[in-house]
Amino acid sequence: MKLLQKILITVLMALSLPLVAKAEDADVHPVTGLWDTAGVGDPPRFLIVDIGTCADDASKYCGEVIAAPEADDPDYFLTKLILFNLIDLGDGKFGKGKVWNPIDDNIYGGKMRLMDNGTLEVAGCIFGICQSQVWTRTPES
Repeated sequence: MKLLQKILITVLMALSLPLVAKAEDADVHPVTGLWDTAGVGDPPRFLIVDIGTCADDASKYCGEVIAAPEADDPDYFLTKLILFNLIDLGDGKFGKGKVWNPIDDNIYGGKMRLMDNGTLEVAGCIFGICQSQVWTRTPES
């Protein structure tokens, strides 16, 4: 009887593995991936940012600069975090984090929102006053 139980458990586990993998794929948040910050050019780019869960807290989202195709000194931007510790507030909104502004090299309160058209509105705020820009999906992602 124990042999039959072991075989049954093994078969059930083998059948459940594809379901687990599919569930993990379904857990990928639509905000993750590569994004072009607002800029100029064709396609319009200033920086390319990879958004995913933060290395030190997987419940929050961070964005790392992975390319600066139009920058005079691209190495200055590479691997810097531009988005820090943004919390998923639901309904495509994220907040209570930080945003680095590479133009003035300051860090501001940050929030972002996935728009219905597939773009991402990213805002840096100080004393309740926010300035935002719209990011688009990097064509290669």
